Amino acid sequence: MQRKKMSRYGFMLSVIACIGMSVGTAYAQGDALNDGTLRGQITDTTKLRHQDQRAVARYITAWIGQELILTGDQRKNLEQSLLDATANESFPTLLDATEKSMHLFEIDILEALHLIDDELKISLEELLTQAQYHLLQGIAAKKMATGNKVQVEFQLRSFAIAKLRAHANLLGTLNKEASRRLSAVEGVVVQQYIDAQDTDPEATYRETAAKLRQAVEAGEMTDKQVDERLDALKQELWNEYGAIRWREPNGDITRNPLFQKIIKDVLSEEAFRQYTAHQTERDNWHQHALRDVAVASLGTPLVLNDTQRKQLTAIAAELTVDLLKTDALPSMVYQLLQRTDQEMLSPWQQEVFTSMKAGFERQFRK
Repeated sequence: MQRKKMSRYGFMLSVIACIGMSVGTAYAQGDALNDGTLRGQITDTTKLRHQDQRAVARYITAWIGQELILTGDQRKNLEQSLLDATANESFPTLLDATEKSMHLFEIDILEALHLIDDELKISLEELLTQAQYHLLQGIAAKKMATGNKVQVEFQLRSFAIAKLRAHANLLGTLNKEASRRLSAVEGVVVQQYIDAQDTDPEATYRETAAKLRQAVEAGEMTDKQVDERLDALKQELWNEYGAIRWREPNGDITRNPLFQKIIKDVLSEEAFRQYTAHQTERDNWHQHALRDVAVASLGTPLVLNDTQRKQLTAIAAELTVDLLKTDALPSMVYQLLQRTDQEMLSPWQQEVFTSMKAGFERQFRK
């Protein structure tokens, strides 16, 4: 499968991995600091790799779990299957300065499925329900949608229906009236999803810029005012749409307010409480997975000892990000970089941390 070019978030892992290599090289050459901190904090490489692999396995599981609407038991089974496959050289890790590690921050859904099924030899078909397997096929069709507008819309519609139906399966056995109401609202929700695909934030930016330039020519605004307005708009569009070109359009269709309202209406009070609890548990599990990867992303190149890693984990435990945006993982790392108290680090770790933070902030803010 052809990979995309590494984006600015791939750069983050490049920085992390290369710094980790330079630290290891310095240690190998006997370039330990006077206080012996470096030698004292170098832990078993096997332990570092295990920590990285567990974090990566949980992250991939959380992401696939959100895309394919996995149950808690299915997530546990997939995570264990990934952990069982860590000996495979194709397993991505944060420890190595390789393409497979750098690409983790922006991995495409089809690449993730290719990694799991073809490279790690984990059969998703055996794990998934029929509705989830149809959703998997719908995801593939949507990501590879080509042709004229009618053909593309058909593929998007097929995906949207598959996702709604896979999600509806989580509700358990419904009576005929409940099933009828869900089926009736399905078409409306899908059409709203299709209509939303026409939203083009880049076009919005271009149109606004053109109007503002006209205002300059008319003497109604200055160039500085235009630049300030466009900078604010760019930030607003970023907050709303994330990385525009590779964002999953318009979030998760299963969270459509109308769809959620019907679910609440057709379920008993107790059944809806359980449904909401399961959704919250899934989101919390995903947040936890992002925190684990963020901690591993910083902990490995900084060669943190157990005490320091526990401190970093405690900081990460208070962080949350918007799970519906494709920049969720780099956002988590960015927050952790900002919140980390450098006083917990040794002098050489502070130097490495400062370089990591500066490099990431330059890329994150572009």
